[in-house]
Amino acid sequence: MPFLKSVVSFLRSHRRKIAVFAVLGTALYSAYRLRKAYNDLKPQFDTSNRSSPIHKKFETCQRTITLTTYSFLPLLKSRLWEWTKVEDTVRQLKSTDASMEQKKQELWEKLKIETFTRLICSAYSLPLLFTVVSLKVALLGRYLTEELKVPFGDMSSTPSTGDELDKLFRELRNLQSNSSIDKRTQQAYLDVTCLDTFLNFQVERVRKSVEQALAHTNIAQTVDMEFWDSLIVAIREKVETKAAVEENSYSFSEVPILMAEQELHMVKNGDLEFNGINKDSLVALLNETMDIIEGADFHEVLLEVVEILFENIRRHISLSLEKGPSINLAQLLPKVQSIVSQLFVDSTSNTYIHAMSEIDCVENFAALIFLSGEKHEPSEFQ
Repeated sequence: MPFLKSVVSFLRSHRRKIAVFAVLGTALYSAYRLRKAYNDLKPQFDTSNRSSPIHKKFETCQRTITLTTYSFLPLLKSRLWEWTKVEDTVRQLKSTDASMEQKKQELWEKLKIETFTRLICSAYSLPLLFTVVSLKVALLGRYLTEELKVPFGDMSSTPSTGDELDKLFRELRNLQSNSSIDKRTQQAYLDVTCLDTFLNFQVERVRKSVEQALAHTNIAQTVDMEFWDSLIVAIREKVETKAAVEENSYSFSEVPILMAEQELHMVKNGDLEFNGINKDSLVALLNETMDIIEGADFHEVLLEVVEILFENIRRHISLSLEKGPSINLAQLLPKVQSIVSQLFVDSTSNTYIHAMSEIDCVENFAALIFLSGEKHEPSEFQ
């Protein structure tokens, strides 16, 4: 039934509210899971006219994702630099007298921990930022694109829908109105982030994991790619597994939904001040963002981006460990810090951001969100 296509499109992005749609049949939603939608929607871009308005707007959306990610990098960098004391430790090392061997040894130990803590935190926080920005920009793109507004007609007035469903359809219509998501509301939606809060937790979690993984590694030890690989695996295993005995301990996979819940809570309770915005629209956008983040597909995309970033970091490290003379851990630390600095270059020369933006599943994910309100020709509904 062609009419159901528009309903399915709406349902795809409302996982958390799925109980509300019981009257429409829960099987309708499960039959169109996001994973299947990747294959359904991607060919529309590959085979359609690339000069079509929708295709051009999606390409603009993709460029906006990258530019918006760049805009957040200075703040993210400043927070990580503040919470990992690499530069401060280097200054102390340089100013410590050579005769204070014990003090210098302690500083070297601190430097190795802080350097790898910064690297691992960056390797997780950057993909998280990029994936969330991809979600938000694609979602805004859908509601700001006239051709993608869902034609629900008078469905919400039918006797079978109920108060909750009526409210949901009114929310959708409000978001689709031309005035509801103005520029200030758009900016507020992109700016609302609790990444700082959870990044602080993650820094402490990563630091403990790094300390355990490097506990028996001397700063003078010769390192190679086997050492690198085993070290990264050991650290990642700890970071990606929840520590049951630790208070405020979150595995990496739990952070996105906790961030989304906190962002929604802050806006609803008025903890943030936004002048001249449509609060109802902002709350509705954050609600839908949380719906998508709760889905397995968001996490699959996020973990794929994390893998790609770690692979790119490994490739750059291998240039130092495999193509030159053997080095020890102390000599590796400046090379690690150089890579971390490159991760936060806020321009098109950032090869790491470019690599993430080229991942197929990221484009598919953004396309799914962008097209999930796609209109259909009137003849399809006859």
